Amino acid sequence: MKDEGRIYTLLYLIFLTVCFLFFSYFIFYSDILNLITVVPDDSSYYLKIADNYSKGFGFTFDRFHRTNGFQPLWQILIISVFAIFKTSPENSLRIILFLQLMLITFSALIFFRITSIFFEKVIAVLSGVFFMSFVFFQSINGMETPLLIFFISILFYSGIRMNIFSEHNVKNELLWGILLGLLILSRLDSAFYAVSIFIFSAYSIFFISKNMRDDFIRLLCIVIGSGLVVAPYLLCNLINFDNIIPISGVLKSGFDVNIFDGKIQEIMMYRETYFAISGIIYLVW
Repeated sequence: MKDEGRIYTLLYLIFLTVCFLFFSYFIFYSDILNLITVVPDDSSYYLKIADNYSKGFGFTFDRFHRTNGFQPLWQILIISVFAIFKTSPENSLRIILFLQLMLITFSALIFFRITSIFFEKVIAVLSGVFFMSFVFFQSINGMETPLLIFFISILFYSGIRMNIFSEHNVKNELLWGILLGLLILSRLDSAFYAVSIFIFSAYSIFFISKNMRDDFIRLLCIVIGSGLVVAPYLLCNLINFDNIIPISGVLKSGFDVNIFDGKIQEIMMYRETYFAISGIIYLVW
């Protein structure tokens, strides 16, 4: 069985390597007109803000009005690329796409490792192929998605390795909280992950726990760890924009709720919706 598992692992690594090499070639050697076909308009928003920041104009898209309407951690990474390499916009785009390729490749490895812990290697390989087909190929587009997936993978894997909800260790709990904070900053609506974790922890303390003191300290450490990462961002928003919520969130909060009535059928058209529903059903089961 061990030899069979090694064969499946090797097959997956070969498949992942081929995909990595193919995308590397596409990123660095394809014509720019072909390259931008995988880049949506929204990614140009990040690139323009990064370019303006690197030229001393601060966080602005038009060089007149300040903005915080972006996913902060991804924007910081793009700004770092512009600051370090100081090259043409075309080359900067290629570097950013390659950074995404590395992030999503590491995520694929971590995802395979996680599934290998709970399932047989053949199931892990099949899950990895699904990951590559429906996540990997669509994620290299200049947006924050690969960073989000990377931190989700790291958060889940580290939680499993640390036995975060079964073994009390203050250092591990603080570290896991920091990772949760980084996940939130990679995409702000990931705060719902934190909310669900806090609700689960609170429920465990009052209804399941055999050691309420340790479980309460665990929840407190996770909150402190994530707060150390997220609080400076929220404070910066409050000081500079008089609101902890970014401008994009403020504008969306003013939308008519009836706008969602006609969106349900549109959402159900996407295959990813059914994967999400299947995942929820599996977790409940």
